[in-house]
Amino acid sequence: MASLVVGETKEKASALQPLPPPTIDNLSNLHCYQVTEEEAKAKKCYCQTYPDHSDVLPGKIIRFLRARKLNLKQTNEMLSNHLAWVEKLQPNTITVDQVDKKAMDSGCWRYVGNSLNGVPVAWVQVGKWNPHEYTVENYEVYVCYFNSMLERLMAKATQQIVIFDMAGWAFWHASYMSYIKRLIDLAQNQGPERLHRVILVNSPFIFRASWYVIKPWMDARTARKVVFVSGAEDIAKILAELKVENTLLPIQYGGDIADVEATMLVPGFPTNMTEGTAEEEMKEEVKEEVKEEAAVEEEAAVEEAGLTL
Repeated sequence: MASLVVGETKEKASALQPLPPPTIDNLSNLHCYQVTEEEAKAKKCYCQTYPDHSDVLPGKIIRFLRARKLNLKQTNEMLSNHLAWVEKLQPNTITVDQVDKKAMDSGCWRYVGNSLNGVPVAWVQVGKWNPHEYTVENYEVYVCYFNSMLERLMAKATQQIVIFDMAGWAFWHASYMSYIKRLIDLAQNQGPERLHRVILVNSPFIFRASWYVIKPWMDARTARKVVFVSGAEDIAKILAELKVENTLLPIQYGGDIADVEATMLVPGFPTNMTEGTAEEEMKEEVKEEVKEEAAVEEEAAVEEAGLTL
């Protein structure tokens, strides 16, 4: 597998074709964001004030407005920086063979499935993290690939859950703070309002010193989404509250999966992403709605015929 580094020539690009881009930010899915009247007005005003960005996907504009508390000037600055980053990295075109092989094969990041309310769940095992084997740029590509794939699995939900198992955190990991800082930038500056909850489980005592360094890099809105949980009972409780089924989880979190390596594949995404994607799920919902409407119409017609007789 070839590694993709920022600025790599087209000749070195992957032979695989990228999947269609995520659809959750499209106009057809804007209802998923439960946009308030104030936000709708802010979005309209933003597009009028900054017409060069009026063609940005509506869901994305809403997310950036929320991240900047509907401040148009701050939103525009943030969104402009993001669009420049997108132009440079092209995150939605990254294919699995463009991700650093050592990073992917480590199994550090995995997709475990969606919660009962449709929120994609990623699982990160710090004990499998091997940043010394690849560059921070390659780490960015690795995380961007996961984020883009998780977005493709969003149908009703617009956010994701990330479970960080901190068991295995060692002193030497603190030498790679630049990687963590890049991860935080991706979460709060390139993908604002995508995190529903970040759960840190099994954090060792030696991680506390590193957390004092890490937390100031987060804005208040992101930091509030991070929760520390310890103990199997408490871990199982918070995951149950988030409607993450036991069938998706290993036994150490109160789940049903005993053999993680045999059952929970790396990276864990469906082999055929045309099945189970947001677009396909929405199509199925439309089909069900059509069936229900037809049944109601048929029942009404039967009743009317009976009254006529």
